Amino acid sequence: MDFRVQMASAAVGVMIWLLVGRSMNQARLYPGFAVLWAAIGALLVLMPAYGGLLQWSAAHVFGIIGANHLVYALLFAFLLVYCYYLTEKVSRLSNQVERLIVALAILEADKQRETSG
Repeated sequence: MDFRVQMASAAVGVMIWLLVGRSMNQARLYPGFAVLWAAIGALLVLMPAYGGLLQWSAAHVFGIIGANHLVYALLFAFLLVYCYYLTEKVSRLSNQVERLIVALAILEADKQRETSG
């Protein structure tokens, strides 16, 4: 892996850590997501250390020429899993909102009956 790519990876990882730390201090980021982004930053910072392992696994395990292509494939797989996770979370929140709306409608109907009756 090229030295410039390694340094860019480490710089992006440090920037992610700084952004996550700032967002946590301002309470704008849910802690579960902060852990995820901190782990992504750690992977990027440590990429120069395991670049040889990526090249070996790309060639011998996956049969891919070049570690860059393996990194792209892993990033794509991660994004697919993350999109599924977010879709599941949005669906769960949508169901909770729907239940809250129904419960609120029932409470308002009961209150209206009490005041009119």
